[in-house]
Amino acid sequence: MPGRVVTLLSSDNPNDEVWGVAYKISPQNIDKVVKHLDYREKGGYERKSVLFHPSYSVKNIESHVLANNNLQNQLGNEKLFPSESENLPFYITIYIGGEDNPNYAGIEDIYTIAKQILVSYGPSGANTEYLYKLASAMRVIAPNVNDDHLYTLEATVKTLEQEKNSEIK
Repeated sequence: MPGRVVTLLSSDNPNDEVWGVAYKISPQNIDKVVKHLDYREKGGYERKSVLFHPSYSVKNIESHVLANNNLQNQLGNEKLFPSESENLPFYITIYIGGEDNPNYAGIEDIYTIAKQILVSYGPSGANTEYLYKLASAMRVIAPNVNDDHLYTLEATVKTLEQEKNSEIK
């Protein structure tokens, strides 16, 4: 379900929010999913419990999520949206990397970050693919939120990718 986490990261701005999607894991799959996520998020990420505020203002997100993330087989007929009575904040588990993360590169300009993303791969695939899917999902999850950093990074990586491809040809 789409929603937001308030004050997840250190910030001087009390209005900062982090947007995302929360998935309920069936009890019989919890150990398997957590094991997979612990492996995928290795390298200095730690699990944290945070308060999640559901948001249901996005129209057609269920069909978008199912179409773009190919979750139909995994979710079956399970609904993504609870009833209004279930529209209360609840705690979720997330993975977050802080400045003490061994992979934390420090504060860098967009161009430096984009060059790193362009050449980086992880257990889940290319970092470019992750970035593009994240930007696409954010446009659906939070269409009225303009994440300048994310969208500038996306555009910069796409430009670098095009330059790289035209050099190869």
